[in-house]
Amino acid sequence: MRNEILNCQPLTFEQFMGIPNGTRVFNYGADQCVALANQYHVGTLNGSLAGTYINSAYQWWTDFEKYPQLTSVYTKVTDNPQRGDIFVTKPSSQYDPIHGHIGIVEQSWNGSSFATMEQNAGSGAKRWVWRYNRTMSNIYGFLRPNNSPEPPKPSNKKKEENKMMLCHRFEPDGSIVYLLFSENFYLDFTGQEAAVAFANQVGSYSAPVSQSFFNKVKREVEAGRK
Repeated sequence: MRNEILNCQPLTFEQFMGIPNGTRVFNYGADQCVALANQYHVGTLNGSLAGTYINSAYQWWTDFEKYPQLTSVYTKVTDNPQRGDIFVTKPSSQYDPIHGHIGIVEQSWNGSSFATMEQNAGSGAKRWVWRYNRTMSNIYGFLRPNNSPEPPKPSNKKKEENKMMLCHRFEPDGSIVYLLFSENFYLDFTGQEAAVAFANQVGSYSAPVSQSFFNKVKREVEAGRK
C-alpha cells in the first residue's frame, strides 16, 4: 500500500523534508504538484488557504499579490534559492504546458543547480513525491518563508562538542536509510521519528547523500576503530 499524507496534516520541517519518495500527497481534492505545496504551506508553515484554493501552480507567482494568504507568509525572490523555498515554474513543454509546476527546494543553489522535492513530475513511482536537481531554466522565481522553518544551526562550540552528523540516502523503492556518525561511531537505521529525534539531538538536519558517500563514511569509521 502506498504511503499517503492526506489533508495537510501537521508536519515539522524535518518531517516534511523526510517524506519518502513515492509518497502520495492528497488535499483539496487533488494529488497534483500543488498538493505538495499546500501540504508545506498549511501543514508545516501554518499558513492558510481558507476560501481560496490556488489551482494552477504558476498562479502562486503571477497572482501572488492577490492572495494575502501568500503575501503574509512569503517574500518573492528571483535567484539563489535556499532550502525551504517554494519554487514556481512557467508553463512550458519542460513542465506542465498549462499550469506550470511547483515544488520545494531541498538543498540550496550550488552555483549551477538546486535539489528539490516535487510531486507529479514524472511517471510510475515518480508520479508521486520524488527528488530532482533543477537549473534556473523556465523558473519564475522562489517564495521564501518570512519565518524560516528550518531549525537553527548549532554554534561552532556545540558542533565541536558532539562531532556527530546525520545524513540519509534513498533506496530504489523510495524508502530512506539514515546514517548517524562521528569519527569512531556510526549507526544506520530507518524511521522518520528516530531521524527527527537524532537531528534534534545533534543540532542539525539530515543531508541527502549518494550510496557511495554513505558506504565511504562507514568504511572510514570502521578503519578508525582498528
